[in-house]
Amino acid sequence: MDEDFSEIVVIYAEDEDMFRDIASMSLLDMNIPEENLELVEHGGEALAAIERIQSTRSRATPIIVLLDVNMPVMDGMMCAKKVKERVKSGQLAWEPFLVCCSSGKFVNPEEGANFHVTMEKIFSKGQLSKVLAEGVSWCRKQASAAGVSPGSTKGSGSSSAAGGGYAAPSAGAVQGGYAPPSAGAVQAPRVENVSERPKIMIAADEPTCSAALAAYLSMLDDEEPAEADTLEDTLTALTEAQTESPSAPLLLFVGNPAWLKQIQAGRFEARPPFLVNASVEDHLAGFNANLPKNYRQSDVERVIKECQEWYQKRRK
Repeated sequence: MDEDFSEIVVIYAEDEDMFRDIASMSLLDMNIPEENLELVEHGGEALAAIERIQSTRSRATPIIVLLDVNMPVMDGMMCAKKVKERVKSGQLAWEPFLVCCSSGKFVNPEEGANFHVTMEKIFSKGQLSKVLAEGVSWCRKQASAAGVSPGSTKGSGSSSAAGGGYAAPSAGAVQGGYAPPSAGAVQAPRVENVSERPKIMIAADEPTCSAALAAYLSMLDDEEPAEADTLEDTLTALTEAQTESPSAPLLLFVGNPAWLKQIQAGRFEARPPFLVNASVEDHLAGFNANLPKNYRQSDVERVIKECQEWYQKRRK
């Protein structure tokens, strides 16, 4: 990775544990130090975090704020608006780079004008890197215009006190039962023999299910998983996979349990799929493995390893 993000501070506001989990792993994988990553649950906490960071960091520090649109207490739209107001009134010493993380919700021009850029809620590493690089460039230009030269980002900043009545958590603090993973937790189980690495497919008619799995899997391997959003497309993809690298395991995450019987009835003897239940219904019979309802990356890693072991046993 060419860009150095080790000196920036990122505030990520998201009320859902799963999305915070995914985003934090992606951000840590960008070489952002854990102490420079703030995970908060709503816009009010994001505001307090911005003010606290500005009181302890120099003006040269790029601060990038990722805001979900829908959150309790204070949503991303209102938070972005209040940031602009506090910069104008002097409550905030300088303006951070604001990113709207949207899952498809329409953002009208007036509300969207408070953000510098919009990014998909489930973002790829490439998208994240591009947005962070854009944010760093913008922040440095703003600092330069204010007469601050790029140098050490440590040291004291504004003495502005945190407002709004919110107490921001310290970096790495547990939020709602969620603890950010360490940088070492991002590593995936690798197989020495490339032929043993599973071909991974996602079969789901619910976009959120596919997006969450794809985001986790993108952190484990450079190869994107194949995706099918109908039963017909799933069966076609499984049929085509029978003639591709038959020695490599085939792992299928199934988001709709109603498709299971028809998938099992398919003629996939040459390369039988290892079937994983990825629906909200826990512990269903008929699958080779089940993901828990509120699964994490470690659960995805576990079923990949189980798939590899399952194939090895079948060959003996």
